[in-house]
Amino acid sequence: MVSISGGESSLIAKAVPGAGDKVLYKAENIDSKTRLAMKAQLRFSYFFNEHVGLNLGGYYMHCFNVPYGDYVYDEQIVRAPRMAQGDNYGKKFGKTDMSSFGVFCGVIFRFNAKKAAPKPQVPAPAPKPVDFTLKGRVTICGTTEPAVGATVTVKSGKGKKLYELTTNSRGEYSVSLRADTRYSIYITMKECLPAEEFIIEKGQYDPVKTPLVTVDHCLTKPKLNEPIRLNNIHYDFDKATIRPDARPELNRLVAYLLDNPNIRVEMSSHTDSRGSDAYNLRLSQQRANSVKAYLVEHGIDSSRIVSVGYGETRLLNRCANGVPCSEEEHQLNRRTEMKVIE
Repeated sequence: MVSISGGESSLIAKAVPGAGDKVLYKAENIDSKTRLAMKAQLRFSYFFNEHVGLNLGGYYMHCFNVPYGDYVYDEQIVRAPRMAQGDNYGKKFGKTDMSSFGVFCGVIFRFNAKKAAPKPQVPAPAPKPVDFTLKGRVTICGTTEPAVGATVTVKSGKGKKLYELTTNSRGEYSVSLRADTRYSIYITMKECLPAEEFIIEKGQYDPVKTPLVTVDHCLTKPKLNEPIRLNNIHYDFDKATIRPDARPELNRLVAYLLDNPNIRVEMSSHTDSRGSDAYNLRLSQQRANSVKAYLVEHGIDSSRIVSVGYGETRLLNRCANGVPCSEEEHQLNRRTEMKVIE
């Protein structure tokens, strides 16, 4: 809201020689205490220091319905549509809009200026670690002897080789792994059976809680004429066919024979005492032959393999014919063994 007071507007004809000036039109009584207005302003302030600055800008103002008194002195000159009152004189009151614009410039002062305290720097949270360290130690099974120079191969869950490491003089290795990835670890060394595949599942370890994971492995070093039991080589009842779950263990044997091409081995199969002696002997020979066939199929010369079925003739416990035994005791006797013979 604005207040307008004492404004007037005149139209005057300049005097001609021998005559005075003549007022042709006058608007006066432009007087309003509160009037609705619209103002637009653009201002720029610049401080030379903390206390003194420069202020400049411009504005436009528009006032609505401002009252005024309208006086016409000569209708012939000011062709206003008003009725004359008296000799060449007319008067009328009305309302109109008024507009103005201007520019301004000045010096500005600021007292008790205080610099804003800097906002405390909040350190960004440290990124959550996604890697953990796997530290392994490899020994010869049944001893404390470190497996020096063993090859440690790390593969992804899809079988792609990622790292290949060599154990140090203490039989140790170390590798950084991601917690969101599945890994398979294989360990081999000359004159030793490869270690069983070591699996690390995706998300098995939390790098925040467990940044370092330590594991122990051992490699079996076969001795001449000393039988070694092969784990997880199972057969369906009354069958000699190699099952899929036996292949990882047989693949370990293939790798061992390929790394040690100058040795010959005996592959033997054994049964428990249930069933006739002749039947068990025949079934165990068939199973030993299946193991040999698998090894030959995977690149091992058949002359390096002797397959023997011993049936129930080499039991590892008391569970002979007619002796009552638990299933676990019978399972101990059902086995496949490998023995270096040359």
